[in-house]
Amino acid sequence: MTFGGFDLLHLGHINLLREAKKRCEKLIVCVSTDDYIDEHKGIYPFLSLEDRIYLVKLTGYADIVDRQDVRGKKRLIEKYNPDALFVGDDWHKGTYDGEGYCRVVYLKHTDGISTSWYREKLRSN
Repeated sequence: MTFGGFDLLHLGHINLLREAKKRCEKLIVCVSTDDYIDEHKGIYPFLSLEDRIYLVKLTGYADIVDRQDVRGKKRLIEKYNPDALFVGDDWHKGTYDGEGYCRVVYLKHTDGISTSWYREKLRSN
């Protein structure tokens, strides 16, 4: 299972999904709602939740796609009971709020690319 906003779906997201899928039989991807992103990051996504879910499905890596709302990860982890949570290694035990539910696998972050990077580029242009 993995969680994310997947706003402005980019190569870093694709790499995370691909690497997670290699390590499991069934990958559950929980896409954060607009309210969750606003509450946790203080920003509003460019793309609608429906568009972000559609794009995640188009990658072909997600077997199940669900929504992570403001109630957070716990409800979804209890619902699906995953063996592991996959997250980029730009997070760590002190910053990732999925620790303690099940095994957490930190996957290599794609250097030099992020939604924040794209947001900044769009603002400067």
